[in-house]
Amino acid sequence: MVKVLILGNYGAKNFGDELVLKGILKMIKGDITVLSSNPTETKRLHNVNAAWVFPTGLRSLLRGSIFKTIKHYWQADLILFGGGTLFTDEEPRTIWISGIQILPAILMRKDIICFRQGIGPIRRKRIVRWLFNRFAKISVRDEQSARELKKLGIKKEIHVKPDPAFSLNAKKSHGNELLVSIRDWPTLDPNFEQKFTELLKWTKMPVRILIFGEEDRKISERIARKVDAKIDTITLSNYEKIFAKGKFSLCFRLHACILSIMHEIPCIGFAYESKIENLFKKHDLEKYVINIENIDVDLLKEKFHRAVTGVDHVAE
Repeated sequence: MVKVLILGNYGAKNFGDELVLKGILKMIKGDITVLSSNPTETKRLHNVNAAWVFPTGLRSLLRGSIFKTIKHYWQADLILFGGGTLFTDEEPRTIWISGIQILPAILMRKDIICFRQGIGPIRRKRIVRWLFNRFAKISVRDEQSARELKKLGIKKEIHVKPDPAFSLNAKKSHGNELLVSIRDWPTLDPNFEQKFTELLKWTKMPVRILIFGEEDRKISERIARKVDAKIDTITLSNYEKIFAKGKFSLCFRLHACILSIMHEIPCIGFAYESKIENLFKKHDLEKYVINIENIDVDLLKEKFHRAVTGVDHVAE
């Protein structure tokens, strides 16, 4: 049986990454080990072998965790670098973290597959070009990601495939709630909370705010108090039940948007990163994307009305 080592941002308390891993595990077969920052949690969530992502520093060296991790690279027949947006200058540290994760596999001359990732925008061209030219196979989750790699001069064939989450089963929602996923971001409209609260009250819908990562919690809880909303931390054990309650969604998080599409819930996406625009373009929904830097409440209401009813203008 082929020994597969899966690399990614797993065990980091980010629901989107865990959903990606769940999708990957449904699609691939073999003797699988997942590199995780929390192996115990990864084993519990996904019922797979899990190894520690080696941290840096003398302490980890003395504990031997680096050597234990390297052993898993050496034993693997195939390295799968799976899902997420792990190469983008919108979050620069991800490129360095990803590069460090991949480097042992390159040095050991392992077959490496880039599996349905989102790419770009990229300014650190030399690093990313050097890495990707050493991959055996490359697939990305949207056309824009493919264009980014081609602009870098990647000569290998690049396949465009859906995000791994789309491999999971989903039923059409028949709920009545407004599902909301919010993320605080450096370029967010300074009056976002006031404007967003106004929109939520205007909809006159029961609101449920979804926590996809702990960095979402503070802003989500503030807005939840203002509109008397329910609030849930999304997990692999509850996401299907929660999205079954949806009638409409307002989402920052990429995988909140993806789950909305999968459950056939009309959705407005807030483009805090380009991956939101890329997803909506792929599904011919780009008219339902909104810029987060200067939010126009009237435009938001119009997009909401269009998405729910198909009517072009907000009723007076």
